[in-house]
Amino acid sequence: MGNTDSKLAFKQGIFKLSSTEAIAANDPYWRAFYELPSSTDDIFSLFTPADIRRARDSSPKNIETLIYTLTSRLSALTHHRNFPNPDTAPERQALNCIRVLTRILPFIYEDEKLERWQDEVFWRKRRGSRHGKTEVLFGASHGEQDEEPKEEEYAPLGEELVNTLVDLLFYVGFTVPPAERSKNRVTYAIWQKGVGCTTAMGASSEMESNRIEVLRLLLTLSSKALYMPAHVLPVKGVNALTYLVTCLDKQLVLSLLCSQLNTALNYNPASWRVPYEHVVYKDPKQILVTYSLQFLLTLILYPIPGDSKGHVPKNNFRHFLGRLHRLQDFEFLAEGMTRTLNQPLLNHDFEDVDSLPPGIRTAEFKGTYADFLIIVRLIRTPPRRKK
Repeated sequence: MGNTDSKLAFKQGIFKLSSTEAIAANDPYWRAFYELPSSTDDIFSLFTPADIRRARDSSPKNIETLIYTLTSRLSALTHHRNFPNPDTAPERQALNCIRVLTRILPFIYEDEKLERWQDEVFWRKRRGSRHGKTEVLFGASHGEQDEEPKEEEYAPLGEELVNTLVDLLFYVGFTVPPAERSKNRVTYAIWQKGVGCTTAMGASSEMESNRIEVLRLLLTLSSKALYMPAHVLPVKGVNALTYLVTCLDKQLVLSLLCSQLNTALNYNPASWRVPYEHVVYKDPKQILVTYSLQFLLTLILYPIPGDSKGHVPKNNFRHFLGRLHRLQDFEFLAEGMTRTLNQPLLNHDFEDVDSLPPGIRTAEFKGTYADFLIIVRLIRTPPRRKK
């Protein structure tokens, strides 16, 4: 969307979103949100906070349709046999779906009046029709239909979105390179060497950029916790986080845990620092490491709400972190964290102790808040006992 005409068309579409008249879900209008933008900057500069709040307040039905459209399109693209292909299943469309959702969700979370609406849109089971064995996502499905459409129940939209995003973190050609002797489109291979992996996965700068986009949306989904009082979080929780830490398959949990942990602890440029507060970096590798560390901490520190009987489900990420027992894994963790914590001794411009919250501020500790959290989590996690 580099030319003026396409930017103008996208902006006009944004204005139409706030119209009081509901726009039909099958209207070609919706395609502009994933076809026109060409970069994150296009979306964040043209889709302003005022635009989103105006549409949210005047036409929540259109916002709901936009969310359904983007999530369904993203799911359809990732299930396409040729994704990512610039002609039949464009990577850019998937990225635009991710970017627009990342842009609008915080403005939905900030409005307390939309709490019930959010649960209805994202976390209630859906009903829809399926022709034979082929789900119809967009228009008519390919091939002949021998059976009448059947009304079926589907997983909530929030679960579908989380599953799609987690798969995209390990999608061949999008975030990971092709694996030898494997024809799977999603391969749960660990990104970096370290815990659970002895060889580094080569990834292009484009793949690392795609990882950043996906992690940013996962962090955005998790950020609903920022819009509730601290004492409410352990009681009410965040549905997306509860699903992530309790419902993913073991293999996926291990791959995601090790990928984030190894990415965070492997990076070692002399002038780099793990940021605290709101430091903005331009280096994509720094951004990827930062998001990996933030997402890792979000997963392992999340307090899962209990049920009506007081039973609290197991946090699978915290559980498997506590099952580390190999000497080489502990050596890797110690080396990575020591390298980060030693940065203040090598670089006087490194973030100083004043950036830490007063409650944990000490003269001896010169690291960052993120370092402090991960060390505390490791100390508090019971070690695996050998028989």
